[in-house]
Order: sequence, then C-alpha cells, then structure tokens
Amino acid sequence: MPVTARCLLTALLLTVAGCNRPATVVAPEERPARPQSGFACTVHLRRDMLGVQAAAPIPVASTNHNGADIGLRGTIYFADKDWLVLQDKSDHSQQWIPRNMILYLDVQPQ
Repeated sequence: MPVTARCLLTALLLTVAGCNRPATVVAPEERPARPQSGFACTVHLRRDMLGVQAAAPIPVASTNHNGADIGLRGTIYFADKDWLVLQDKSDHSQQWIPRNMILYLDVQPQ
C-alpha cells in the first residue's frame, strides 16, 4: 500500500474511532439566582396558589385583594432554591415562603 493511501486510511480510522466516544462537555457552575440577605423586600405571591380566580383582575404589583393580603413585606433573612425567609425587624418573627409560591420579588436596594 502506498504511503499516501496508508496515511489517509489511518486518518480515517482515527476520525471514526473518535466519533464513538461521548463528548465531554463541561457545564458552567450552576448557581441559582438568589436575593441578598438584609435587603427590604415585598414578595408578590402567585394568585393561583392563593385560590384567587383567574377572572378577578388583580394588578401584578398589588399586595391586597378584597381585604386579603396577597403579598408580604419584610427583610430578606435567607434564600435558597426552595425557600425565601423574610424577617420582621420589629419583632424578629420570620415568614418562610416556598419559592414555588412566589410570583416575583420587589427588592429595595439599601
């Protein structure tokens, strides 16, 4: 076999052999977005989780509907992928809110 043909055959075999290996992809470190502790915050809760009917027009930024609170205010004490904990600075009570109940957060910078 001539040298050129042998080189082409070797290159082809190396290419095909490399195709059978799974690609190793290094994903960037996953860091979920979390609000910073110590910031004042208004938590707007998901209306469907509160039992508010879809036909009831409620502005997104509203924290009250028909006299009932649909939002919470406090200082962010702790947050992880499952919970957001608000703390009331006056009596240091805490409100643990499941993240899946949160529509959005209105965080006031210090």
